[in-house]
Amino acid sequence: MLTIPELKKVMIFIDTQNILMACIHHEPKIRYEVEDLVKLLVDVVPGRELIDVCMYNGIPEPRPNSPDDQRRHDKELNFYTSMKTKYGYRTFLKKTKWKSVTCRNCDNTWSEPKHKGIDVALAIDVMMYGLTDQYDTAIIVSGDSDFVPLINNIRNRKPSLRIEVAQFSYVLGNELKEAANQVHNLDDYVDDFCSEI
Repeated sequence: MLTIPELKKVMIFIDTQNILMACIHHEPKIRYEVEDLVKLLVDVVPGRELIDVCMYNGIPEPRPNSPDDQRRHDKELNFYTSMKTKYGYRTFLKKTKWKSVTCRNCDNTWSEPKHKGIDVALAIDVMMYGLTDQYDTAIIVSGDSDFVPLINNIRNRKPSLRIEVAQFSYVLGNELKEAANQVHNLDDYVDDFCSEI
């Protein structure tokens, strides 16, 4: 464990869809527990003070011809409401629409949610809170290389800030690893923040 006493205020920014999909690909029968993940990331470097946790996701609207999909929609909304009320986490939720996708090989068609604006919202918050001295260290929970320019810009503008990344190693690109001050490979901590379903 590293000790960085001068950088105590930490904020965690979670790309919830990104970490969920990484968990499923790591082991299909596990899901992450948000509060356990937060505790892990705060404690990985001793002496840090958690300032805030921000969660970002798109919630697909219920499919009109699927009665069970309303239940899925309500369950997702209730989850984020409980994160807000129980733990005080900030949540950014965007209603997303379903888009039709056709396989190039077999011409089969299916629907999948169209997530737009989630990464932008996360990036804006990391930038805004960093430039207004709300944190000393930001931990971005995502393996998305789209965050590389954000990290580089913050570190160029305000070198005193630390930007760390937490994600499973197999979804972390080299550019993202190089841009971050530190990478927390979640492969090493699965038992600390995941449970079987």
